[in-house]
Order: sequence, then C-alpha cells, then structure tokens
Amino acid sequence: MKNDGIHMPELSEPTLDELERLAEAIGERADGFELDMPDGSVARGYRAPGIHGILPEGWRVYDIMECDSERWTPYPGYEDVAEADREDGENGRYETSLVIDDNPGPHFVDQGDPFVTRHDLSRVHWEFDEDHCGYDGTQLSDDLARLAASAIPGMDSARTEPPTR
Repeated sequence: MKNDGIHMPELSEPTLDELERLAEAIGERADGFELDMPDGSVARGYRAPGIHGILPEGWRVYDIMECDSERWTPYPGYEDVAEADREDGENGRYETSLVIDDNPGPHFVDQGDPFVTRHDLSRVHWEFDEDHCGYDGTQLSDDLARLAASAIPGMDSARTEPPTR
C-alpha cells in the first residue's frame, strides 16, 4: 500500500451536543464504521444514506467507492476454474475493496453510503480490503444514548440498547 505512513490519531470522544447535531445532519440510524490503517491506527465514523443538514465543526464527509478488486475467491468445487471462465457470483467472487474519495459529489459509479468522520482522510490513497474495514455493530443512536446516560448522575448503568422483541 502506498502512503502507509499515514497515522490516524486517537481522537477525544465527541460531546453529546456534537453527536446530537450530527444526528440532525445524517440521522440517528447511521451505522458505525471503521477503516484500519496500515500502521494499525483506526479511522472511526458513520456511514449514512445521505447528508441532510450541516455537519458539526470538525466533521468531514467522504464518498467511499466500492469496487471489485483483482482478488478472486473461488467457491468450493470451483478451485480449478480458468481465469477466462470466472463469473462473479456463479463460481466464485471478486473481493470488494473500498477507496476513499475526498471530492464528494455526483459520480458515475455506485459509491454506497457516505462516510462521515472527524479524521482527515484527504491523504489516504489506497484500497481497503474486507479485512481492513467494516461496520462496528453500533449506530449513532447507540452512541447518543450512551453519552446521554453518562451525563445523568447515577445513570451510568442505564440500559442503552433497545429491548429485544
């Protein structure tokens, strides 16, 4: 990977007010997402279907282009398929990789949801394979509930997950 010297600093936790303003801009259901840098540091943020308002100061939005890589994984029983006979989804699959686009806007490719983060990714110019990026299992609403509960004295043990149905 080129630019492997880029390090994402560990950022302080955003404030409750900051996350509330972020939720107004991208929605509480935005999914937590992480990008693992080659040096082991992590860029954390959220992926949301769209930006519907002004982001809080210090937050940035990036398009993440999803593309098939050259890495091929054959399905069991198709390990000996010739390269010319490979059909994605039929006898194996090309691994998906993600590329950061720091010029958000209309494009001619399917990008998936924008990535909103406080990290500066403008110098990140490499592909992230499936082992180095992904959803972290939380939503912005979870982080809002956790911070709101910690702001109320005696509520540090409050349940912050929705009840199971």
